[in-house]
Amino acid sequence: MGAVRAVTVTLTSSQARPIIEVVPIPALTNEMGIFPAALAAFCDAYGGLELATLVTYDAGACSAQNAAEVRARGLHYLFGLKRHAGGRAPPPPCLPAPHAVSQRHPALERAPGRALEDAAR
Repeated sequence: MGAVRAVTVTLTSSQARPIIEVVPIPALTNEMGIFPAALAAFCDAYGGLELATLVTYDAGACSAQNAAEVRARGLHYLFGLKRHAGGRAPPPPCLPAPHAVSQRHPALERAPGRALEDAAR
């Protein structure tokens, strides 16, 4: 039996950080491919509760398509980026427009560095 891979949705605004949704990653895809389904599962289950306004994720989901999925639901995103072995970061594929990073999200104002820390987990 192989490893079971899953996307977990954690409510990081709570000190308890409960896992509130788990979406298995099928063998024929990866984090990037399952991200829209995981986002939809979260929004379908909890969207009416307005639990989140900021979606954070590591570099595994960083793409313009996934960023557009988040924005289409009226949410903000913070995706991590990884450096190449040469030490230079690639152009950010998850930013559809330069102005996307010019606005500060209230979660970043409340706890500078925390959202970045959460995205790395």
